[in-house]
Amino acid sequence: MASSVKQAAVRKRKDLTLDEKIAVIRASAGKSQRQLAEEFKISKTQVCNILQRRDDLLEMQSQANPAKKRPSYASKYSDIDEITWRWFSRDRASNIPVSGPMIQEKAKEFATQLNKPDFKASSGWLQRFKDRHLIREASISGERGSVDLLDVDVWVSTLPDLLHNYPVQNIFNMDETGLLFRALPDKTLAVRGSDCAGGKKSKERLTVSLCVNALGEFETPLVIGRAATPRCFRGMGPHLLPVTWKANRKAWMTGDIFREWLRKFNAKMKGQNRKVLLFIDNASSHSKETLSNVKMHFLPPNTTSVLQPLDLGVIRNVKCHYRNFVLRNVLSKIESGQGAETIAKSINVLDACYWIKEAVKKVKADTVRKCFRKGGFEIAEGERNDIADCDDDDEDVDALLASSLECLDVSDPCSVAEYAEIDSEIPTEELAKGWEDELLSEFVEGNSQGDLIEDNDSGDEDEIVCRVKNFSQALTIIDDLTTFAAEKNLEQVISHLYQTKDIFQNALLKERLSGHQSTLDDYFKK
Repeated sequence: MASSVKQAAVRKRKDLTLDEKIAVIRASAGKSQRQLAEEFKISKTQVCNILQRRDDLLEMQSQANPAKKRPSYASKYSDIDEITWRWFSRDRASNIPVSGPMIQEKAKEFATQLNKPDFKASSGWLQRFKDRHLIREASISGERGSVDLLDVDVWVSTLPDLLHNYPVQNIFNMDETGLLFRALPDKTLAVRGSDCAGGKKSKERLTVSLCVNALGEFETPLVIGRAATPRCFRGMGPHLLPVTWKANRKAWMTGDIFREWLRKFNAKMKGQNRKVLLFIDNASSHSKETLSNVKMHFLPPNTTSVLQPLDLGVIRNVKCHYRNFVLRNVLSKIESGQGAETIAKSINVLDACYWIKEAVKKVKADTVRKCFRKGGFEIAEGERNDIADCDDDDEDVDALLASSLECLDVSDPCSVAEYAEIDSEIPTEELAKGWEDELLSEFVEGNSQGDLIEDNDSGDEDEIVCRVKNFSQALTIIDDLTTFAAEKNLEQVISHLYQTKDIFQNALLKERLSGHQSTLDDYFKK
């Protein structure tokens, strides 16, 4: 034993070449010194020395290999580069996943604060930024390849103790995802840049927060848009919407929105006399709260791709069903002579809210249970069979989406998988800003925090034009639909239409009674 320890110690004191030291620097984003020491089989002291000499070593590499010299950039934007790099380093050190669009959006925010309106956080700038700082794609993707398997093993081994005494229906997972709610299966609409975060295309994105228990029972989806009261809502009260609607300028999850949702969720559980566990990731908007009936547990950093049930197929399943609604809507109107993109542009956030709700309802409870098991949640006896069947559920919903894709003729179409994940890199949350003000204060005087606050958008949707002018006209349309459904032998549709007709008739009667209380006898004579 002593001999093996001594050999390991000798191995960790090995000398590194300049290229190997540069490799350590390249791999440093988002990793601790201990992780780097284990990866490169050196001591933590060596890692510390290499990182402290980062600039010197990079300069030495540039002189030794002129062809590999880091790209230069305009001096007037060097401050934006520096502050963005320091922001990136801090978030990755905290194991917060950072995507390319998030870097671009943050750079634009800093440019605004530094009063440099000419700065453009283009895709070219992003690539040069990554080249300058030796950022690998793996270090900003937050995907499965960067998962610490040791953390995963430790977490899974502790889960039984966490789940002890909690029934299956009281074990929940909550997470957010970005949604391009008008996107068609055309690669030209697969926007993965800053447009989705804060530019023109941001008007076509929502943030959707899902919460589900290990039985497959969903809470009401939380949907975050850019307008507090979009015109398409036409005065609908929040209680009439099929989702919980919130808004801010960038349609992001914020700390305030999360805390409000969490407290309402706790109040609901308290009203049902339930003590529940809520598993969430360590996003900066997910603040730790002490609650009476909800006990929060944070998943280990950078492990959601293998541990979080919602990330293991549930969110993808919801999006596939949602996009099937989008395609069916387009296909149903394509005969009018309009193009697919024109029809898609008419989709509004009210449509999206209803389709999100319906998409959630279409996710099978068994699919959710399999995703919980795949994440290590062995929560009941007899629930251990065929974890791989979760992939079979993906194939089923993919086949459903593929059948709609075949009917739609678009230019440069993408695959079902690409369409399902077209918005997978969209940022969904605001990041902590207090420490950013400290960074900004080093570059500009009189920095105002107010500019960083996200205020509500006043609404940017076209108002819906209703072609039905009164209840009598609506009832005539329902009668026509009933006749059409009967000719097509759609029995279930006929039943729903009769229920709808009854609701409209009652509404018509109430309207007439409220407007003619003094002449009620005259009304019945008519």
